[in-house]
Amino acid sequence: MSHSYIKHSLLMTASDTQDDSYTDEELVAFIQSGYCHMTVILCQRYVPLITKYAHVRQLRSIDSDLESALWECFLQAIKTYDITSNIPFAGFVKSRIRFTQWNLYRKSLRQWTHETVLAPQEDETDPLVSIPSSHDTAEEAIHHLELLALHTALSEMEPVHANLLRQVLLKGKSISEIANTYGMSRQAMHKKYKRAIALLKEALETVQ
Repeated sequence: MSHSYIKHSLLMTASDTQDDSYTDEELVAFIQSGYCHMTVILCQRYVPLITKYAHVRQLRSIDSDLESALWECFLQAIKTYDITSNIPFAGFVKSRIRFTQWNLYRKSLRQWTHETVLAPQEDETDPLVSIPSSHDTAEEAIHHLELLALHTALSEMEPVHANLLRQVLLKGKSISEIANTYGMSRQAMHKKYKRAIALLKEALETVQ
């Protein structure tokens, strides 16, 4: 994927940056005091982080808007960071970026659900299709993104394995219950489940 305009500009100005010896917190203090040119140094340090959260497979349909939003979030974090706190700037800005990513994902999901008619057999209580509350925490946001990664991986697997995993992982059914439903022994169903888990791990590696 090609560099965005923002990243390209930062890379082009890298050679003009003379002093990169300050800590993140010191740079933020300088910027908040009016030394705005220090912003370039700080931004250069966080290009990898922005890239990581802006370009994930599950959100590739909105990665352009997402990257712009993450840079805006980053700049806002510089302004609002409390330099007197004991919280490292890196941790503070990462939490803000992750939550911004989640908000964009939620907005995209809400739009998707308005445009898509759920199939009759779709379970509307499935956490993969329900839209979480606006009061979700950052930890819950990451949990839902992990669920989305799981959904993506399952969609790329053979139906027989994907359906088995959905029943166990998402609907909470036991191996014994599923075995009884299909008239199989628990041992035989457990063997199928182990095979499905192995295939899921492979699929998840391609999703990340």
